[in-house]
Parts: sequence; structure tokens; C-alpha cells
Amino acid sequence: MTELVWPDAPTCHGESPRFAQTAASWREPRKRRDDSDPYEQTWRTCWYCGSIHPEDLYRLLDGQAVVEYQDFDANAFSGDHVQYTQALADHYSRRSEQGIHVGGSDWKYGWPHKFYIDGIPNPAVGQEYVIYTYGGERADESVEYTNHHGEKGWRRVHSRNTCPSTTRAKWYNEHLTDLAPETFEVMAALLETHSRIKFYLVDGKLHYSAPFRGFQH
Repeated sequence: MTELVWPDAPTCHGESPRFAQTAASWREPRKRRDDSDPYEQTWRTCWYCGSIHPEDLYRLLDGQAVVEYQDFDANAFSGDHVQYTQALADHYSRRSEQGIHVGGSDWKYGWPHKFYIDGIPNPAVGQEYVIYTYGGERADESVEYTNHHGEKGWRRVHSRNTCPSTTRAKWYNEHLTDLAPETFEVMAALLETHSRIKFYLVDGKLHYSAPFRGFQH
């Protein structure tokens, strides 16, 4: 097999104004931010959109068994949001313990622009994390904190919990266009195997083929 070549930096986002001050890059895996964060990452992410690095996605999915069962038809609910939400939750709960797999495909922009990668082992499993309530009047049990923007405030412990065994990543399919041709073919085939959605290039533009609009596998 030809050695796969991976991008040194994301290129698919083009000339975003956000790159004027910070160059597009891959961020190193993120540790828990604080005791309210129940997850720890083991994969690199795109600085701009948060997508998992394609090489890390390849390593997660390559050799994994494909999780198979009845497809979820998002078009079957005729606009009934309550039934849709419950059915989708049931759909994924049945897959939650079946190993690393491609979960839902996000059709928010009219095409499957994003996949969720579920079942990734969480290195923080078993550790404690805290759910806080924020704001309101200061009380005896309140503690001062500083948020990620450097702003100070008050919070109180709502509950103490145990970090779950698995976490999830997100993959934006436009990052397929970051790849060299041989690597693109391998990644597109791997994604098709796990999602049943095919991606291909026409004149350098990304196209897809799915069983139907809104398809979930």
C-alpha cells in the first residue's frame, strides 16, 4: 500500500479573515479544561472548525468493524420534532456501546457536511466532574471562578458525577479536500464503508452520493 500523506495544515477554509492574525493549523489534543469538563481528547483538531485531523480519524476507523443495523430515516417523521428527537436518541443509544463508529451525518447545510465519530475511549473515564449553576445572587456556598474569557463570576456545585467511558469527535467532510489524491481515495473509501455515503471530486470540487437526503446510518 502506498504510504499516505497527511496535510501539515488545513487548507479547505480558504482565505478566511480569521487567518490574518493566526495561521491555519492543527491543535494538539485537548486535556480536560477544568473539573466541570468530563472529556479528554486524544486527537488533533482544526484550529478553525474543530474537525478531527484526518490522520487521527483514519487511525480510529481503520480496522474497526462497521456498526450495522436499521438505517434511520430522518424524512419519516413529517416535521414531528418530538418524535424525531426521541427516535434519533433511541437510534444512537443502541449503538453507544458498540465501539468506535461513524454516528450521525449533519445535513444542516443541505448536504452531509459533518459526521460525528462516537464511541472513542475517554481517558478521563471514572474521574469526577462537577456540574455547576452559574449567576444569580452570591450565596454562602458560592465560589468565585474565572471563565475561559478571563471574566470573573460566581458558581455553586449542583452535582458531582463520574466521567463517562466514551467521548466523540466531529469530522467536517470539506477536510477531504486537504488531502493528496491517493490519501483522498483511501479516506473516501473508509468513510463510505462506515457511513454508506460516497465522496468524490469533480474538477477539484467535493461531491457526494447518499441513498437519500437526510440519510443516517
